[in-house]
Amino acid sequence: MKTKILKITFISILMLALVNCSKDGDFNKDLNEQNMELKLENYVFKGHTPATTESNQSKGITKVIKFFEAEGPFEFDYTVVGCSPAPFLTVSGSGNATHLGLYTIINQGCYDGSSLILGTITAANNDEIHTYIESAYQDVTTGIWYYHYVIYNGTGKFEGATGDINMYGTLDFENFVWNLQGEGTITY
Repeated sequence: MKTKILKITFISILMLALVNCSKDGDFNKDLNEQNMELKLENYVFKGHTPATTESNQSKGITKVIKFFEAEGPFEFDYTVVGCSPAPFLTVSGSGNATHLGLYTIINQGCYDGSSLILGTITAANNDEIHTYIESAYQDVTTGIWYYHYVIYNGTGKFEGATGDINMYGTLDFENFVWNLQGEGTITY
């Protein structure tokens, strides 16, 4: 019963965020129509993005980065000041990826459709890749979730990194766990 109430609340908040964001007129018509067709309203960030540093961009090394199956828990906190009535989302976990080895991840932010959900991927050597979620949607036919992350910075060898990561997988709202994999490109 608690899970059903949480799902209904989550969907309601997402719908509210989508309606409020669409009033700004920033949504692409096709994207807006696609989102309205989905059973669950989905996250589409349309706010201000973090600044990218240019300290390593002169190297210009672009590589494909593959994320093998990763997993972890997620939770919504409705008591975080500044997010209400939207929940504060925390996603954590670990996996294995090319150029990173074993890594950990944490994504956090107000899940309201206009606030950044920032992520930090920490590689085996403790270098970090900084990301934010640009979009997420669920294919209602298959139940698979698709995420687009933007790389905007990092530390160590990833300082000044840019790129994109596309992930796909499942979200289990009964047990609050996720399972994703994917790939992208990173320039550093």
